[in-house]
Amino acid sequence: MTLNKNSMAFWLLQGLGWLPIFLLLMALFGDNSVFTHNAIIFATSVTTVSIALSLLMQRHYRRLMIKKVSVLSWALRILLVSIAASVAVAQLHWVIWYCVDSVVNQYSIIYTAQPQITISLVLTVCYFIWSILYWSIRRQATVYKLQHDAEVNQLKMKEAQLNGLLQQLSPHFMFNTINNIRAMVLMDSEKARDMLMAFADLM
Repeated sequence: MTLNKNSMAFWLLQGLGWLPIFLLLMALFGDNSVFTHNAIIFATSVTTVSIALSLLMQRHYRRLMIKKVSVLSWALRILLVSIAASVAVAQLHWVIWYCVDSVVNQYSIIYTAQPQITISLVLTVCYFIWSILYWSIRRQATVYKLQHDAEVNQLKMKEAQLNGLLQQLSPHFMFNTINNIRAMVLMDSEKARDMLMAFADLM
C-alpha cells in the first residue's frame, strides 16, 4: 500500500513538474502561434525523452543514496548529471526525428527549428531543480524513517523491560514473599514490618 502511494505521489509530482516545461518548450518552438501541430509534436517529443531520462537519473540517485556522500559532492554530481542528461535528451530528440524524417520526409522542422544547445540549456536548469527536489524529498523521507525506527526500537526496549518486571512479579514470587513475611511475623515482627514495607515499595 505504501509503495503504491509513493509511486502515485512520484508520478503526480512528475506530471505537475513537467507540464510547465512542456508549455515552455511549445513557446520555444518558434512558430507564430504556440499551439501549432509542430510545436505540440516538438514539446511532446522533448518532454517524453526528458521524463525517460529522469527515471534513469532517479535510479542513479537511489543507488548513490545508499553510500555516504557529502552535500558538496551531491551538489557537484547533481550538476554534472543534469548537464549530461540535458545534452543526451537534445541528442536523442535530434536522432529520433532525423530517422523519422528520413523515412517520412516531412518532419525536418521538428529537429531543426530549435538548436540543440537551447534545448540543453533549458533542460539543464529543469533537471537541476528536479534533482534538488528529488534529493530533498528522499533525504527527508530517510530522516523520518530513521526517527520512526528509533521510536519503534525504544518502545520494544520498554516492552522488554516491562516484561522483565512482570516476570519478576509472577504469582510464584508473590506467594513466596507473602509466606516469608507471614513466617517472619511469628519470629521477628519488626523485621517482618520492614520486609512488608520493602515489598510495598517494590509493588
